[in-house]
Amino acid sequence: MRICFLLCLCTLAAPAAAEVRRCLAEDGTTIYTDRACEHFQARELSDLTAPATSTEGAPTAPQDAPAAEPPLSSYGPVASDCARTPEALVEALRRRLEARDVNALAGLYHWPGMGKAGAHAVMDRLETLATRSDGAVELVYPEAAFVVLDPQAYPGLPPEDPEAVRIGYFHEGGLSEAAPAPATLRVIRYAGCWWLHF
Repeated sequence: MRICFLLCLCTLAAPAAAEVRRCLAEDGTTIYTDRACEHFQARELSDLTAPATSTEGAPTAPQDAPAAEPPLSSYGPVASDCARTPEALVEALRRRLEARDVNALAGLYHWPGMGKAGAHAVMDRLETLATRSDGAVELVYPEAAFVVLDPQAYPGLPPEDPEAVRIGYFHEGGLSEAAPAPATLRVIRYAGCWWLHF
């Protein structure tokens, strides 16, 4: 399953990769995908805000997806939304670590611009996280994050953004051995969502 994910990822990272579409589902959730929105019974947001017009100026319906497109079931699980807040990212990260699911964990990673060799290296590191993490996750803020540390002292000011997440590892050694240092991943805000990045 991990190999299938890597093959899909490498295809997306190729120079001719399709753009990421932003689709609106019937229940109001946003879907980010490189596939036609019709696969998810959704409409592309550009269709909602700027409908296509014919040469005579009359509105035309969005074109159907090509008949050669494989069925939705062939793409595996689809996330209907992304982590809109750092707290939502932490909660999603905990669930994936507890499930030991490296493919689901990869869904939280910031992949744009990643090449094939880099993708393999990232997947190896994510697999280590998935197999060795004890599930403890916390946000890491800059030292100068005064509002986060004492919000009552700064009423009306928005909290600072985190800069990373810290993930704990299992202590597999004896009592005499020091616990392994936690892993730290940067967090990035991109396209209105929060993502992990080494």
